[in-house]
Amino acid sequence: MSLFSRIQVTTLAFALAIILGLFAIGFAGIAGYIALQAYFDTPLAALLTAIAYLLVALIILAVVKVLNRTSDKAPSRNREGREYNTQQTEELTALLEKFSDPVLVDVIKKHPGKSLATTLAAGVLFGYSQEARSVVKSALKQYFDES
Repeated sequence: MSLFSRIQVTTLAFALAIILGLFAIGFAGIAGYIALQAYFDTPLAALLTAIAYLLVALIILAVVKVLNRTSDKAPSRNREGREYNTQQTEELTALLEKFSDPVLVDVIKKHPGKSLATTLAAGVLFGYSQEARSVVKSALKQYFDES
């Protein structure tokens, strides 16, 4: 099985697992609501179910916040565990600023949402369509060969 096929199968499996998980959480809430109706009035049972969902969501957010907390003393590391070279980072930033088009930067600053959506759409299009990639490759090859 090719890498692209495995990625598609994995993505589909994760999407299905997320959907089934959401259904399971929903049915757990309904079951909790029905169980609470035996002890409380209907409006109070619904309120208690909603409060339970809210508490679970807040606990999840608190756990994620604790797990994602970074200390100020810890150096930045890449995937291999090596520390980032801040000089190289600054040089890359300066190089990207040098080649950035001021008109494009202004458009991005004025319309950040549309810029993000356009970039995402282009990434999906070029990531999925071999024909779109070949058209762009040939156009760029002509552009750079003529200059």
